[in-house]
Amino acid sequence: MDIRQLRYFVEICKYKNFTRAAEACFISLQGISMSVMRLEEELNHKLFRRTPKEIILTEHAEYLLPRAKKVLAIIDETEAYFRQGMGKDESIPVMFVMGSYEEVAGEVVRKFQQDYVNIEVIERHDPVCEKAVLDGDAELAVTVGPIDDSKFDATWLYSTKNVMIMHKDNPLAKKNTLSVYDLKDIPIVALNETMKSFTNFRYSCRHAGFEPQVKSFSDSVMLLYYLADTDQAICLSTLSLANRMARSNVVAVPFEDPIFDRDLYVIKKKGVTPSYYASVLEQMLVADSLHRESKPIQIL
Repeated sequence: MDIRQLRYFVEICKYKNFTRAAEACFISLQGISMSVMRLEEELNHKLFRRTPKEIILTEHAEYLLPRAKKVLAIIDETEAYFRQGMGKDESIPVMFVMGSYEEVAGEVVRKFQQDYVNIEVIERHDPVCEKAVLDGDAELAVTVGPIDDSKFDATWLYSTKNVMIMHKDNPLAKKNTLSVYDLKDIPIVALNETMKSFTNFRYSCRHAGFEPQVKSFSDSVMLLYYLADTDQAICLSTLSLANRMARSNVVAVPFEDPIFDRDLYVIKKKGVTPSYYASVLEQMLVADSLHRESKPIQIL
């Protein structure tokens, strides 16, 4: 058995409910159920009986519970001892593709930092995030799919639409959706040209027979919205960011082509087991994604 199995076991005993225990542990219901099944197989005894109303502890669970609590108390006390003095001086680096921190990770990161150690939030472009994980400069990254599964282990977090943001008086703001043809000969501003959202856009423009007119690139999400708000440019962004950064003068128009849908994943280097804190953060990000209504979007 491992420590994580014991933690899940104790939480199930506390709530007598698998769903509530899974939420408290920031893990999926399937994940916590599989963990208990493996624990029962290792012990060769059933730990719970399920009834329509609640979970009942077997005599074996009653025997294990105080001992599991004792083991976990020793582990927690030991970790606390070695964590003394870490606090604000200690941090783990995590890479976030531009915009993804605001889209999906902000609340989870704040919760993690309250309970554990600080996170050095590093926002970069997709290729830089992936390279940092491959080079070992960061254990985790939140980045855009599709993901090369020969290099990374990836778990889906969130799906949204890529959109063009523009001033409400722009003629394109009256449209419900856009095609790349609508943007022919229209200067746009985007984040870095190596990002997958822009490379998809450029590919579609070239496939349609024209080269996109790029006014400039920016490393600042805030600048994109300032330019749209002041009617200086139309800019490539995402629907979730547009909702979070809503401005009365800015309209977000999504693309009709599904190639512009944007899937976010948490990735780690293929076959590498993350450290304790990185593993906890990964679990929290994935658990948070289970509460979202959006589903993975297939990239064609």
